[in-house]
Amino acid sequence: MVKKSEFPIVYARTQKEKHLPGSLVLLNESVDILTAERNFDISFTLREITEISVHTPWEMTILQLRIGQTGQSVHLIAARLVHILQTLEVMLPGKVNYEDPPGEFEEDAEEEKLDGLDLQGGWNSGRVP
Repeated sequence: MVKKSEFPIVYARTQKEKHLPGSLVLLNESVDILTAERNFDISFTLREITEISVHTPWEMTILQLRIGQTGQSVHLIAARLVHILQTLEVMLPGKVNYEDPPGEFEEDAEEEKLDGLDLQGGWNSGRVP
């Protein structure tokens, strides 16, 4: 049982649209998004949520897919996303997915370059000194 929680957010239907201020309300049976004027805009029942993708420590997307109908999604940004995720992981076990951090592949490439670097500052060409 989760206590009602409310968090300030900015949100949009997609990541590329203009984001608007609002509130994310977490209830026992639903996740609701209110406009800045406190009107309901988007509501998901917990059963309907297909996946939550976490893009960065501040950004996530809630996805709802329905067979035979158009899906619904919302992209949101929140300073307190860590607190939101702690609650959502309890409410929706197994549906919160964390994306690979940006630059992870770049870091792997840098490590590979460093593996071939000679300690004297030159590239090791495979020749024995």
